[in-house]
Amino acid sequence: MSKKSPSRKTAPAADGPGKTLVIAEKPSVAADLAKVLKVPKKGEVFEDDRWVITSAVGHLVELKEPHEINPEWKGWTLKSLPILPPEFDGQLRKGVLRCREERGSSERFHLLKRQLQREDVAAVVNACDAGREGELIFHMITTLAGSRLPERRLWLTSMTPSAIRESFDRLLEPSEKAGLRASSICRSQSDWMVGLNMTRCATKMLGGSKISKESVHPVGRVQTPTLMLIVRREHEIRNFVPRAFWRVEADFRLAAGAYRGAAQVPGVEERKEAERFYDEAQAQAVAAAARALGSGTVSDERKPRKESAPRLFDLTTLQREANRRFGFAAKTTLGAAQALYERHKALTYPRTDSSHLPEDYAATAKEVLASLGSGHAAGAFAREALAQGWVDRAGKRVFDNAKVSDHFAIVPTGTIPDGLSDVEARVYDLVVRRFVAVFFPMAEFEETVRTTQVGPHAFRTTGKVLVVAGWRAVWGQEADAEEDRDKEGAANLPALGPADGAPPVAKVDSVEVRQDATKPPARYNEASLLGAMENAGKLVDDEALAEAMKERGLGTPATRAATIEGLLRQTYIERQGKELVPTAKAFKLEKFLAANELLLLADPQLTGEWEHKLREMERGRLGASDFMREIHATAAQMTGRVKENLDKPLIAEEIDVLSPAGTRMLRDERAYRSAETVVQGKKTVAQVLVYRELGGRPLAEAELAELIAKRRIGPFHDFRSLKSGRNYSGYIKLEEVNGQLKAALDLPPRDGDPDGEPFDPSWPVLGDCPVSGLPVVQTPAAGYRVCPAKAREAGAKKTFSLNGVMLQCPISPDDIRDLLGPKGRTAEKRFVSNRTKRPFNAWLVPDKSRGWWFAFPPRKAKPGKGKPKPDEAE
Repeated sequence: MSKKSPSRKTAPAADGPGKTLVIAEKPSVAADLAKVLKVPKKGEVFEDDRWVITSAVGHLVELKEPHEINPEWKGWTLKSLPILPPEFDGQLRKGVLRCREERGSSERFHLLKRQLQREDVAAVVNACDAGREGELIFHMITTLAGSRLPERRLWLTSMTPSAIRESFDRLLEPSEKAGLRASSICRSQSDWMVGLNMTRCATKMLGGSKISKESVHPVGRVQTPTLMLIVRREHEIRNFVPRAFWRVEADFRLAAGAYRGAAQVPGVEERKEAERFYDEAQAQAVAAAARALGSGTVSDERKPRKESAPRLFDLTTLQREANRRFGFAAKTTLGAAQALYERHKALTYPRTDSSHLPEDYAATAKEVLASLGSGHAAGAFAREALAQGWVDRAGKRVFDNAKVSDHFAIVPTGTIPDGLSDVEARVYDLVVRRFVAVFFPMAEFEETVRTTQVGPHAFRTTGKVLVVAGWRAVWGQEADAEEDRDKEGAANLPALGPADGAPPVAKVDSVEVRQDATKPPARYNEASLLGAMENAGKLVDDEALAEAMKERGLGTPATRAATIEGLLRQTYIERQGKELVPTAKAFKLEKFLAANELLLLADPQLTGEWEHKLREMERGRLGASDFMREIHATAAQMTGRVKENLDKPLIAEEIDVLSPAGTRMLRDERAYRSAETVVQGKKTVAQVLVYRELGGRPLAEAELAELIAKRRIGPFHDFRSLKSGRNYSGYIKLEEVNGQLKAALDLPPRDGDPDGEPFDPSWPVLGDCPVSGLPVVQTPAAGYRVCPAKAREAGAKKTFSLNGVMLQCPISPDDIRDLLGPKGRTAEKRFVSNRTKRPFNAWLVPDKSRGWWFAFPPRKAKPGKGKPKPDEAE
């Protein structure tokens, strides 16, 4: 907002002359405040002779767009950059709103403005959330409304009635939170400036001359480092070189039963590495010795282990757990938690980064447990926690004011909801069980490490037994304990007994040597990416900056889901099953940042620097004007680098591809060019220009050589639409434009024939259509179809049609002959589902209604599982 905000006086006491207006952040909070203060509803607000209580609905006001500040900034040109407004003004928020209550944002703002301008209102209390965003929301509303009322601050960290009353008795002066408000304004304006300038730079350099939704390359302080986490992980995976190793495993037998052990590499301590022999000869020698010796002495080392219940949920841990257990997207979990908070009143505020409760919340926790005791499936455990007095023993691990930030942990309110959707019910159950479990005693295990010494070779086996279920009983001890045991490679070990001798001896039943290879790191899924964003401060070397990020990481719990969804919507990443995979657009942005020395935007350190300075501002150690002066300089410096590099000639190198003139072609970061030039008006351009990426598909040098020789190559089936994210087919052609040979996509119109070209009688007939009986031919575009003209003549509305590549599987003419001929099906093929991105095996068979369809091989049911459903193909 503008630096010339209306001056404000210190508010009189709430019992002074005139009424006091209270503005909360959300309607539900306003209702809670009114209930505690016993203020009745009066029309659109809660009002009595002392208080007027109402609320915003989150962010009602946003910063103006550049062209609304200065019309000259409407065009996306590098010439207009950097855009550095001397002052900022706000406007009513546009675009998609966050929840149902926000649909009337304009009406809500004008309601607040009318209350601020009432003659009988003498002061206003900021009751928005206790944090940076709450300060910003209140400041932008009152500034746009032109309020000059004196202000006070209600600082709530707990919504219990006693906490609300105490906070109203101790309303803060504006000066006590002046630093926090300044930091909120600076954070908003600095994100606007750096994000806007760098987005326009990246878009002009990468998106082409025409600005569209698909060509925009957004850049942001939070989303770009998040994207680069995914890109760097993809580089690690692509550059990973597997290393073969061998494991030696032996089956041993005791009187009480059998068990398996893994041979240990001498002198290696790390658990996984100790079982990996990188020399096959060494592994085979160990196996041969074990077979020859035939037995080994056994010793057990037992260790008791205790395990505390996991802490209460904050939003990020709830999203990670729901993704791990149910595969829910972060956005889905947030939506369900928000509905459980707003509509069902069953959960506390979900957009929190705290996993603790206030110290005065113990009594409320007992009331919630009592309510759950008769209204939830975990009710028996809730009653047990109350009966045993475990709430009073929870201590700082659960109740700690120092660990409560703007909001406390997500916990049930005690209201038992009904009419929940399946997603809402699952999220609610997670929160309830986590809340009940946190008061339970620790789970107790007995871990056994068994060493079987076969001559000089040690074989290791681990066992784990749950002795006391403790908190795990709330979740279902067997399922979770067994799951964790399996992850750790532990087993139920047969006990040693007198029959095994002293010392005990185990017989070697069999020995096998298994070859394996090291694996690349896993791609991020939403759960692991949320964790990486939360812990991004660990990637920052500077201790002060890392400490500044410790509480926040990249983004906040309230914004991380939106950041991930934004990257998906902007086609920087795509979902493949549960995995998040970067697209070519993401790698283009990475190259742009590197080429222009802007890698700071790809690093969490920028967020660390800003958070450090904003915290210094909150403490009164740094002025807002000093911080914004640095932001102006940073934005100007970054845009200056892009402009400088635009004027620099691209470094080109010769490649082993000849131009039409017989000289070697040149390759730079963007394109292949010929050394020969032609004159176009006042410009001199390369005689041959072929961009290294066309239609979202990289062009290899071998394909470039073929294009120069043939002038048209293809078809290719892996062009990718920026708008839909889907693959499409087409050709690449080299056409002359004003004396220059330039590559372009060749996507013929699809008027009569799906391949965009008239049918030729000489095209080979591969069989008869199962639907119409008409001949199916192979087209030059590697498709298999019935002639549209013949189909129209025969009145056939549905005929056989199949692309040359189906779900990433090539389909050959011989496949079509087998499908339409006496065999009646193709060979078994490997496809990849468009929906799940998972591979599946199937045959293609004739179908009288669709022309062709899938037939699936029988699948073996897993032990203890029901009959599997067939793969879906899309």
